[in-house]
Amino acid sequence: MIKFGDWLAEFKDVDRPIGDLANDMISENAIDTFNKVTSVDELPSNLSGRVLTVAIQAFEYYLIDTSVQ
Repeated sequence: MIKFGDWLAEFKDVDRPIGDLANDMISENAIDTFNKVTSVDELPSNLSGRVLTVAIQAFEYYLIDTSVQ
């Protein structure tokens, strides 16, 4: 199964908040950190406000997306 960071990186060219999150993750070399996330509680602690909201929504979508594969 694809890990969250790898899945999120696929959105790097999307002109939406999920794309911004993907680009931030890539530019901060944090793909490995995001790949270790297996629950919302494990999202990086430096995320806050709107970025955290987008990350939570992205993770929830990741769970849905990967459960149907």
